[in-house]
Order: sequence, then structure tokens, then C-alpha cells
Amino acid sequence: MRQLRKISSIITLYFFYEKDKIPGEEWKLDTKKQILIIRYGAENFLLSFIKLGKKVQIYMKKEKRSAASLMKRYIFLCIGLCIMAFGVAFSIEANLGTSPISSLPYVSSLLTPLSVGNTTILMHCVFILIQILILRKRYELIQLIQLPVAFIFGYLTDFAVWALDKVTYHTYWQQWMLCIVGILLVAVGVSFEVTANVVTLAGEGVVLAICKVCPVKFGYMKVGFDVTLVVISCILSLAFLSGLHGVREGTIAAAIFVGLIAKEINRPLKKFEEKFLY
Repeated sequence: MRQLRKISSIITLYFFYEKDKIPGEEWKLDTKKQILIIRYGAENFLLSFIKLGKKVQIYMKKEKRSAASLMKRYIFLCIGLCIMAFGVAFSIEANLGTSPISSLPYVSSLLTPLSVGNTTILMHCVFILIQILILRKRYELIQLIQLPVAFIFGYLTDFAVWALDKVTYHTYWQQWMLCIVGILLVAVGVSFEVTANVVTLAGEGVVLAICKVCPVKFGYMKVGFDVTLVVISCILSLAFLSGLHGVREGTIAAAIFVGLIAKEINRPLKKFEEKFLY
């Protein structure tokens, strides 16, 4: 309830002073029906409001979902994870650098006997622990769903890498073709994850946790988080592998275009969500 009251006060400012929204969250405002829908983490909050002069009276309730809706959303999430895993695998096969979030697991897999899927699982486990340490009593146990999601994504990544093991290239432009396919698949996977709206991946969870305790916008924090992972990957790669591995021009391309493409894909998926996932 404390968090709901905090959101309510922010919404009051939002209506009359056009302040920033809650970092990383999505708003849908219907002034005719006087309803505001906020997607906060893996949950939706439905708000009805009444304007009273310069004040806003807000009624808030958590959106309730049926078991069938949740089942469809988790299936949709798993499909998105599979697509994303193949995107990571294509980026690895292209050898032009992986996405920022995958750079550290990839470099770690080159330094250890572990597969990239296993290092991805370990990294996500560390991210979950960081969230708990940051939020402490404010950590919501429902977010532990990130743990099985991490295992699923890790195993799917290993499967995708195995399935694409025979994919080869002979020229630089062929590498870029593989890289572009990887970027597109990762963007589609991210859009599926967002549309499923049941749980955030641990990497995004860390960023959201930091935003809850620090007055930093989600976008800025996400960029800083990705840059940190890339820098750590570069340091490990240069120190122990005698060169850059997992971080190249493809990493920059992924950092720029994955979010932009995902944003465009989200639009038609919104209609899909309203029609099939409720």
C-alpha cells in the first residue's frame, strides 16, 4: 500500500505539473473514461480519477487476471525467450560482438569451461541477489520468478548455439547479415517479453531496483548498466584473452537498434495482447 500511495502522489503531479513518469513504466491515459493504466514491473494498476479543481481523487486497484490469461502470457513469454535466445546465438555466430547484456556471459564462457547458457544463468542469479541486497524488505518475493526464467533462457541459449553450430560465413557482409538477424530476433524477443507482462528479466530487474532507491530515470540507468557490462567484458577480454572478444561493432549496433526496433514491434503487439492475452 505504501508503494501505491507513492504512485498516487506522482500521478497527481503528472496531471497538473507534467512531472516525469515513474522510471521505466508505461502509462495509458483515457481521459474520457477517466482511467489511467500503469504497467509497473510485471503488474498493471488500474486507476480511476476525478478532477476536483486543482486536486485529483484517485482510486487504485491491482488488475486481476484469470488463470487462462496468465497461462497464455507465460506461454507467450517462453516463445519470446526462445526467439531472444536464437537472436543471441546468431550474434555469437556472426562474431561481430553480442548485445551489451550478453557480452559478459559470452566472455565468461571463453574464460571458463561453462557454456554461454550456464554463464547467463549465473549472471542472472547474481542480478537477483543484487536486487535483494538493494531493496531488502522492499523486495517482492514474486520477483523470484526471475530465477526459473533465467534457467529457461540459459538452456534455450545453449540449444540455439548448438542448433546454429554449422552456420558459417566467408565474407564480412555475411557476418553482418547474421548480426542483423540476431538484432532483429533479440528485438522481437524483447517485445514478446514486454507484451507478456508477467515478469521482467533479472537484468532489467536490477535497473528497476536501482531506480527505486535512486532518483535516476530508467533510460539513463539502463544505458549506464549496459555500458558497465560492456566495459567489464572488455577488461576481462583484454586481460585474459589477449584481444577483444564479444564486443565489436555488432555490440554498438545492437545497443542502438534493439530498443528502437522493439518499440516499433510493441505497437501491433499491443493489439494482439488486448485481443488474445486477456
